Amino acid sequence: MQKIIGGIEKINKSMWTAYKEYLSTRDKKTYQKAVSSLEMEYDAELSLFCWNLSSAWENVIIQMEMRFEEDADVSDVHSCVSDIQNSVWAIYKGFMKDHLVRECTRKYAELVQKYRHDKEMELFAQTLILSWVPIINALAEDFRNGVDSK
Repeated sequence: MQKIIGGIEKINKSMWTAYKEYLSTRDKKTYQKAVSSLEMEYDAELSLFCWNLSSAWENVIIQMEMRFEEDADVSDVHSCVSDIQNSVWAIYKGFMKDHLVRECTRKYAELVQKYRHDKEMELFAQTLILSWVPIINALAEDFRNGVDSK
């Protein structure tokens, strides 16, 4: 289980790093290459997790790309993206302490509700959360079955 948890943390950090590098370089091809190589690094559920996350992030990249083309400010979108990403990560970390799927689900719903007036950010929150659901469910099953996370 520790290998899976380590992989989850590395994948999350790598996706966030790829996004931030994209913001600074505006190089979508480099972003896509980083994400694709990350997907190839893992087997089975972690590879699927990478693919799901990259699908969620793709809409954000498209949004940013459009703003860059218009020479528009991206700070408002980045602020929302950061909040959503950090919130989802905090929910995961909370789940890892208490193993309560119901609490995790409640917090996910609150996050989506927070962005209900911004359809693009609401969609990002929803797709990011959906990327995490199989991971949370698999870990919850392991915890119920007494699999040690250490």
